Amino acid sequence: GFALQDESGGLYISTQEATDFAVGEQIRVVGTVGDDGHGQRILQLHEWQRLPQTTEAIPGMPAVPSGLMSVAAAQDLGGQLVTVQGRVSRPLVTDAPYGDRLWLADNSGEVQIYMPRSTDIRPEKLGLLEPGQPLQVTGLISQYDGNHEVIPRFTQDLQPWVKVGGG
Repeated sequence: GFALQDESGGLYISTQEATDFAVGEQIRVVGTVGDDGHGQRILQLHEWQRLPQTTEAIPGMPAVPSGLMSVAAAQDLGGQLVTVQGRVSRPLVTDAPYGDRLWLADNSGEVQIYMPRSTDIRPEKLGLLEPGQPLQVTGLISQYDGNHEVIPRFTQDLQPWVKVGGG
């Protein structure tokens, strides 16, 4: 599958076969909106059409404190592309064969970062994911089994973060 976003929000599109869409490519989709069985809203794709125009990759919303990823805030931001920043608060957990989990925290709370294998993000090749390291992550707000998470789109969505004034 893949993520799709417009001005109104974002949604995960579930497909039966691989797609080759590029970031910024515009497509029209038709499908059925539902739940993946774990609380994540998805669109089960029935058909799609590639449109002739393209756009720049949509940037994340301005950085929000990780603690704002509470249930209420995450529900308000569900499907949106956001940027969170803080320090890695727990060791990386492999969720084979699906992806990897990481947690980011600041003084207001903690948020889960989920990196699906389909994004080609390979945490073992990044030097940013040790507990205590400052990190900024841009990704889609989603939910899985009651846990709200930020899902980066590609490796460039994970960047070192330097707090203004040091730290």
